[in-house]
Amino acid sequence: MKIIYYKIIIVLSLFCLISCNESKKEEIETTEPSSPISIEESPVEEIPQTVDERINDIRAWYSQIQNLGLKNCKQKTRVKYDSFSPETEKMPFDQVASRCKLSDEFELIEGNFSGYEWSYTVHIYKKNQKVFFIFIEGGAESWSYERRYYCDKDENVIRHLEREAEGGEEVRGPQKEMKIKNQNIREYLKSDFDELELILREKI
Repeated sequence: MKIIYYKIIIVLSLFCLISCNESKKEEIETTEPSSPISIEESPVEEIPQTVDERINDIRAWYSQIQNLGLKNCKQKTRVKYDSFSPETEKMPFDQVASRCKLSDEFELIEGNFSGYEWSYTVHIYKKNQKVFFIFIEGGAESWSYERRYYCDKDENVIRHLEREAEGGEEVRGPQKEMKIKNQNIREYLKSDFDELELILREKI
């Protein structure tokens, strides 16, 4: 009888011990801190720059380049033959290109092109490897002109201005805004870029 009694006591003790352990385990699991929730920040949308704002930046960069002056320049030349007409004898004309690394940011590339009774100069201004402004001046016989091309951050033309003069007069006065295509400046002035790269023997 005593043996049965002891067995009952042992069984009840084991049952109580198991129940207590399960209860503690559930408590630990329920009170365990949850993993932190990561909150992703939504990207800040870039506000598009207006044409006028971009042109103000371009004018500021142009002024900085004028203050820097020409430095770290290399120049190359190639000869091109031209004539008054296909029937007349062709004469040699020097086509000159230069590339100046003005600073870590700014670069100036120039091309002086000429032929029979015509000539013009291309000035290409770059910031961080991107073209932002091009100025062209030239003429033929008694006609002279200026052209200005303003570009956005992707090198697309956003404004094209021109003015001209005849009779050998100085080019001055108001500029005419030309209709532009939604086009990259490298396509807009492809022949000039091709000629510069041909003379410099490198990509610009």
